[in-house]
Amino acid sequence: MVLTKEILKQKPLILAFDTSCDDTSVALLRGREVINSELSSQIELHSEFGGVVPDLARRLHEENIEGVYNRALGNNPGMINNVDYIAVTTGPGLAIDLEVGIKYAKELSKRYNKPFVPVNHMEGHLFSSLLLNSKSSGLVNDESLVNAFPALGLLMSGKHTEIVYIKEIGKYKKLGQTLDDAAGEAFDKVGRILNLGYPGGPVVTEFARKGTSGVITFTTPMKNSNDLNFSYSGLKTAALYKSKELREKGIPEREWIYDFCRGFLDAVIDSVVIKLR
Repeated sequence: MVLTKEILKQKPLILAFDTSCDDTSVALLRGREVINSELSSQIELHSEFGGVVPDLARRLHEENIEGVYNRALGNNPGMINNVDYIAVTTGPGLAIDLEVGIKYAKELSKRYNKPFVPVNHMEGHLFSSLLLNSKSSGLVNDESLVNAFPALGLLMSGKHTEIVYIKEIGKYKKLGQTLDDAAGEAFDKVGRILNLGYPGGPVVTEFARKGTSGVITFTTPMKNSNDLNFSYSGLKTAALYKSKELREKGIPEREWIYDFCRGFLDAVIDSVVIKLR
């Protein structure tokens, strides 16, 4: 689809659902503008298992989706009558969890005679940077957006690390992708190695801010591959061996953990920058 100023002026009211993993999320948008966004997080419940348990997530989605939906509409049931489209993430994601959102959205669509819009999870990530907040403020204005394509997109979610050529909305070509672990998975696995709890990725990032680059270093993965693919399994293994080495030397973790996280983060950043150049 080729974006035009006329299309951007339409600003339909969109009700959007996502139950692809462990957050039950519902948002109300006016075109690109996010009017309200509500979610019910399950992180604390899954943390005791060290990761997301799909069946537990499904049950919690079923329990929470009605309440999150009501909050997204400002507890105003009549607002659904003003909605132009009902959208929902249809994949990729955890199948039994996706089904909860899909079923709920389809039932609403049928009950209120609203167009049903299936959304690819990665496509949603790809264009999330183009959203505006409730004050119509964002990274890209309408005039710039009309002339934004073709463009290069970088996806770095929990399970995906990809470089995508975007000819126009709906027309994509994947130029590179991870051959094993995605960057997000590597962050969480390093967090587990360092006993930082679940999810460990955000803690690794926060600790890296307190570290110094160059004190502890890791080899940049795939830097000489001569393609646009990624790989983070080797970096994860290097982090495991380095942590064992430091612990076996009896060095207290408080003396090296920040620099360790900084070195890991620097290696991930370098691996992306090399490909984008």
